[in-house]
Amino acid sequence: SFNPGQATFSSQNIGAGKLDRVRRGRNAGLIMGLICCAAISALTFLFRAPLVSLFGVSAEGLTYGMLHLTILCPSLLLFCLHMTTSGVLHGAGDAKFGAFMTLSSFLIRLAAAYILAYATPLEYLAVWVSTPIGWFYNLAVCWWRYYSGAWKKKGIAHIKT
Repeated sequence: SFNPGQATFSSQNIGAGKLDRVRRGRNAGLIMGLICCAAISALTFLFRAPLVSLFGVSAEGLTYGMLHLTILCPSLLLFCLHMTTSGVLHGAGDAKFGAFMTLSSFLIRLAAAYILAYATPLEYLAVWVSTPIGWFYNLAVCWWRYYSGAWKKKGIAHIKT
């Protein structure tokens, strides 16, 4: 994950009063993260059968494991976009927001899984589909927070701005 790297890079540059480097570093982190994540997702998707087989599962387990990866792999880019931006927020000392995001994302995923399981024909697949829904929520809210500039008034960022 590029999250800890972004947090460290951001906190150092915020501490030095170089907010322009935080923005450039986030953009570079997004590009690197997307490239890595796309490559790993594509390889995982292409080799999902042998990867799931490593766990010694039955034929039915193999089918379910492959289906899970089929749903999850394309949405990993959402996770990457969220985690990179979240790293900047953590590096700025926006800790309360991070805690809020963790809890609210869990509740969004829980609600989505429940609604999808009972209101659609997805049944058990709703649990897997709810994961990208939670990631999309995290991405939207973290990007809103980043572009609003509210993180610049939190924690260590407030000292130098």
